[in-house]
Amino acid sequence: MIRRGLGALISILGTTMIVKNLTVEDYGIYSIFLNIISLSSTFATLGVDAATGYVLQNKKYKPENALINTFCLGAILSVVSFLIFSLIFYNLHLSDFNMIPHNIKMYMVISSVGMLFSNILFSILMGSMDFKNYSIFTILPNLTLATSLAISIKFFNLTLEKTALFFMLGYIISSLSLIIFLSVRYNIFNNLRFFSSEISRYIFRYGFQSYLSNIVTFLNYRINIFIIGYFLGSKDVGFYSTCLVIIDFIWLLSSTMSSITYPLFSNPSIKHLRKKLIPIITRTILLFTTIATFAFYILSDYLIPLLFGEKFLLIKNLILILAPGVILLGGAKIISADYTAQGKPKMNIYLNVMALIITIVTNVIFIPRLGLQGAALATSISFGTLFITSLVVYCKMTDTRIISYLVPKLDDLKMILKANH
Repeated sequence: MIRRGLGALISILGTTMIVKNLTVEDYGIYSIFLNIISLSSTFATLGVDAATGYVLQNKKYKPENALINTFCLGAILSVVSFLIFSLIFYNLHLSDFNMIPHNIKMYMVISSVGMLFSNILFSILMGSMDFKNYSIFTILPNLTLATSLAISIKFFNLTLEKTALFFMLGYIISSLSLIIFLSVRYNIFNNLRFFSSEISRYIFRYGFQSYLSNIVTFLNYRINIFIIGYFLGSKDVGFYSTCLVIIDFIWLLSSTMSSITYPLFSNPSIKHLRKKLIPIITRTILLFTTIATFAFYILSDYLIPLLFGEKFLLIKNLILILAPGVILLGGAKIISADYTAQGKPKMNIYLNVMALIITIVTNVIFIPRLGLQGAALATSISFGTLFITSLVVYCKMTDTRIISYLVPKLDDLKMILKANH
């Protein structure tokens, strides 16, 4: 948790340097650049990263054989994706793509491939329950970016092109470091003979359901960036993107816990703990997310100028509108992770498709009329609906009471820490 917190702080530091040294319009273009990369890498995984934790923990195949297959599939997908991304990024002419300068499109291609391969290799560490090294390696992209930004700002000047270049370097270094580490630890290149079409099919078969869910989830989180870009332009994208940076930091605890519970509860031997722990974890996450959200809002008159500059103070009202959805989605992350751990990723697909439809419809209705406040309102409605629906369905499936997921108790945190040990 401490390492994840350090990673989040490094990410915010990098964002602060970018926001304070680029124009709002260039930061908006950079945000679209990032979202295209994230969307492309999510599409290209085909669910391999999502399946890894489940396959490594459910004991159907030897973990070392499943690991070799995940590594090989990641390498194959990366090569194929490089060719596909090169073709698409240079030839697709949509409004958001047209905002990206031609001279950084190759950075976008390489970054997308680097993020794809890194995420698949990250999933090996997470699926192996190697949380220490997972936390270390996931810091590398942001650490490289922040270090490069600091050097450029100190001795040169920062431009949109340099920022995109530094982002790309982060994922190149991350991918190469992970290849070396995994090769040494698991002797991968001497064990390629264990690559199996049977295991690969199993990974794809299970992963594809999670893959669809991940794509829909990503779109639900980020599609309003593209809608804002279409209706309002890159400057408003820049303002709204700072809200997303804050939200990702607020979600630090819920994202960490969902990452842990997924491989943990994929292990059949501790199935009996699920019914007891998931309500405790969910209500604890809701409590701490509420505290974090309103603590930031109360201190926002000081924190926003410090992190982003005075011109970004207008996002204070956006944070307040986003607050209900942000808090509730923190709890939804835990329930979603357990659906996947139970081998029921289809449930996440159904729930997230519902939320995505709500997101698109409300954004298209509200953004032209209310601007950025409309985007925040649409997001809050979508996230809140997703949590409520997920919770009702989950309670029916597990025969538990809704209230047990909402009202925290004094000994909850002690129970969670005890279970993780």
